[in-house]
Amino acid sequence: MDPAPRYSIAALVAALLTAGVALAPGSEGPIPVLAGIAVVTFVGTALVLVDPAPFRERRERPNWAAGAFAGAATFGTLALLIGAGSTDNIGAGVLGLVLAWTGFAAGVVHQRE
Repeated sequence: MDPAPRYSIAALVAALLTAGVALAPGSEGPIPVLAGIAVVTFVGTALVLVDPAPFRERRERPNWAAGAFAGAATFGTLALLIGAGSTDNIGAGVLGLVLAWTGFAAGVVHQRE
Protein backbone atom coordinates (compact mmCIF):
# COMPACT_ATOMS: atom_id res chain seq x y z
CA MET A 1 0.00 0.00 0.00
CA ASP A 2 1.25 3.49 -0.81
CA PRO A 3 2.44 5.57 2.15
CA ALA A 4 -0.20 8.34 2.00
CA PRO A 5 -3.29 6.10 2.31
CA ARG A 6 -1.48 3.81 4.76
CA TYR A 7 -0.64 6.68 7.11
CA SER A 8 -4.10 8.21 6.72
CA ILE A 9 -5.80 4.95 7.69
CA ALA A 10 -3.35 4.45 10.56
CA ALA A 11 -4.03 7.97 11.85
CA LEU A 12 -7.79 7.40 11.66
CA VAL A 13 -7.59 4.07 13.54
CA ALA A 14 -5.34 5.62 16.19
CA ALA A 15 -7.62 8.64 16.61
CA LEU A 16 -10.76 6.50 16.91
CA LEU A 17 -9.24 4.13 19.46
CA THR A 18 -7.76 6.96 21.52
CA ALA A 19 -11.04 8.89 21.48
CA GLY A 20 -12.93 5.75 22.45
CA VAL A 21 -10.69 5.22 25.48
CA ALA A 22 -10.84 8.89 26.44
CA LEU A 23 -14.64 8.91 26.30
CA ALA A 24 -15.20 5.51 27.95
CA PRO A 25 -17.20 5.66 31.17
CA GLY A 26 -14.92 5.32 34.17
CA SER A 27 -11.77 5.92 32.16
CA GLU A 28 -9.26 8.10 33.94
CA GLY A 29 -7.63 8.93 30.60
CA PRO A 30 -4.34 10.52 31.70
CA ILE A 31 -2.67 12.37 28.82
CA PRO A 32 0.53 10.23 28.71
CA VAL A 33 -1.52 7.03 28.46
CA LEU A 34 -3.73 8.46 25.73
CA ALA A 35 -0.65 9.72 23.84
CA GLY A 36 0.90 6.26 24.14
CA ILE A 37 -2.23 4.61 22.79
CA ALA A 38 -2.32 7.02 19.83
CA VAL A 39 1.34 6.60 18.88
CA VAL A 40 1.55 2.83 19.35
CA THR A 41 -1.74 2.23 17.51
CA PHE A 42 -0.58 4.42 14.62
CA VAL A 43 2.71 2.51 14.29
CA GLY A 44 1.09 -0.92 14.63
CA THR A 45 -1.60 -0.15 12.08
CA ALA A 46 0.94 1.25 9.63
CA LEU A 47 3.07 -1.90 10.03
CA VAL A 48 0.12 -4.18 9.31
CA LEU A 49 -0.88 -2.13 6.26
CA VAL A 50 2.60 -2.46 4.71
CA ASP A 51 1.74 -6.06 3.85
CA PRO A 52 -1.54 -7.33 5.33
CA ALA A 53 -1.29 -10.78 3.67
CA PRO A 54 0.36 -12.59 6.63
CA PHE A 55 -2.43 -11.41 8.92
CA ARG A 56 -5.14 -12.79 6.61
CA GLU A 57 -3.57 -16.12 5.62
CA ARG A 58 -5.45 -19.30 6.41
CA ARG A 59 -3.47 -22.30 7.57
CA GLU A 60 -4.23 -25.99 7.38
CA ARG A 61 -2.88 -26.55 10.90
CA PRO A 62 -3.45 -24.48 14.02
CA ASN A 63 -0.85 -21.79 14.63
CA TRP A 64 0.08 -22.55 18.24
CA ALA A 65 2.58 -19.69 18.47
CA ALA A 66 -0.05 -17.11 17.50
CA GLY A 67 -2.54 -18.71 19.87
CA ALA A 68 -0.07 -18.63 22.76
CA PHE A 69 0.76 -15.01 21.96
CA ALA A 70 -2.92 -14.03 21.91
CA GLY A 71 -3.52 -15.74 25.25
CA ALA A 72 -0.48 -14.17 26.90
CA ALA A 73 -1.31 -10.72 25.50
CA THR A 74 -4.87 -10.99 26.78
CA PHE A 75 -3.72 -12.11 30.23
CA GLY A 76 -1.13 -9.31 30.39
CA THR A 77 -3.69 -6.75 29.30
CA LEU A 78 -6.14 -7.83 31.98
CA ALA A 79 -3.38 -7.73 34.59
CA LEU A 80 -2.50 -4.18 33.53
CA LEU A 81 -6.15 -3.20 33.49
CA ILE A 82 -6.72 -4.42 37.04
CA GLY A 83 -3.32 -3.66 38.54
CA ALA A 84 -2.74 -0.10 37.31
CA GLY A 85 -4.00 1.84 40.28
CA SER A 86 -6.77 1.32 42.75
CA THR A 87 -9.52 1.41 40.13
CA ASP A 88 -9.89 -0.19 36.73
CA ASN A 89 -7.78 1.73 34.26
CA ILE A 90 -9.08 1.14 30.74
CA GLY A 91 -6.32 3.26 29.22
CA ALA A 92 -3.53 1.16 30.74
CA GLY A 93 -5.18 -2.04 29.55
CA VAL A 94 -5.64 -0.76 26.01
CA LEU A 95 -2.08 0.56 25.91
CA GLY A 96 -0.78 -2.84 27.02
CA LEU A 97 -2.81 -4.57 24.33
CA VAL A 98 -1.70 -2.26 21.50
CA LEU A 99 1.93 -2.57 22.65
CA ALA A 100 1.69 -6.35 22.48
CA TRP A 101 0.00 -6.41 19.08
CA THR A 102 2.40 -3.82 17.65
CA GLY A 103 5.30 -5.99 18.75
CA PHE A 104 3.65 -8.96 17.10
CA ALA A 105 3.08 -6.99 13.87
CA ALA A 106 6.68 -5.77 13.88
CA GLY A 107 7.90 -9.35 14.27
CA VAL A 108 5.76 -10.59 11.39
CA VAL A 109 6.88 -7.74 9.11
CA HIS A 110 10.54 -8.27 10.05
CA GLN A 111 10.30 -12.03 9.47
CA ARG A 112 8.81 -11.52 5.99
CA GLU A 113 11.61 -9.24 4.79
